[in-house]
Amino acid sequence: MNEILRLLIEEQETVLQLKQKVLRDLGVPVEHQRLVYKGKTLVDDKTMNDCAMIPGSKIFLMVKKQDESSSASKSSASPRDFWATLNIFLSKHFRAEDAPRITEAFRQEYETNMATLSLDDIERIASYSQMKSAH
Repeated sequence: MNEILRLLIEEQETVLQLKQKVLRDLGVPVEHQRLVYKGKTLVDDKTMNDCAMIPGSKIFLMVKKQDESSSASKSSASPRDFWATLNIFLSKHFRAEDAPRITEAFRQEYETNMATLSLDDIERIASYSQMKSAH
């Protein structure tokens, strides 16, 4: 497929935000995207400014094929999908430059809370989940 997609991207936007726009417009999952600029693969946390992009720059999208055996064995979405989806959702309700900051603050708070769970907390969560799935 040789399609041209034109997107308006601010210089402070990250590669991950660009991938989310590609997901929105083309339906290609973020984890299957590889963006290449001037022969180099772009890193998700870098901004367009970090990548030295200028107006009118062309970025190439390489779509990774989904491994059918691994996709069948996955029962749920990856954490990366969750954060990307959350960021897309927040982008609809906040300014484009605020959504990634809110997502990152939420992610850090989540990771802090997960790191401070006691074994008793984890056991209660597992018991509740097991009980819920039995019904």
